[in-house]
Amino acid sequence: PTIFKALSQELAHAHMDSGEGYRRSDCANAAYCVSYLLCKRYGVATDTFNFSSMPEQYKTMETKDFRQELSRIRETFKEISVDMGRFLEDQERSKRERSDDAR
Repeated sequence: PTIFKALSQELAHAHMDSGEGYRRSDCANAAYCVSYLLCKRYGVATDTFNFSSMPEQYKTMETKDFRQELSRIRETFKEISVDMGRFLEDQERSKRERSDDAR
C-alpha cells in the first residue's frame, strides 16, 4: 500500500505537469486526492489518508476555480485509471498466451 500510494501520487504529478510553469507544491493536494481515488479504485488501504482539514489554497478560491480543480483531479484520475486498465489487460492477455503456449 505504501508503494502504491507513493507511485500513484507521482503518476498524478506526471499527468498534471504540462511543462508550462508546473509547480509541484501547488499541485500536491490534487495529486494526493488522485492517489486516494486510485487506492480506492484498486482496493489499496486508504486508512493513512487524512482529509481532516482543507488546504489554505482552497479556502480562498473562487467557486469557479475550485470546480476547475475538482475537474482536474477527476480527469487525472480517469487518465491514470485508463492507462492502468490497459496495462493490466495487456498483462493478463500475455499471461493467458504464455499459459496457452505451454499446453
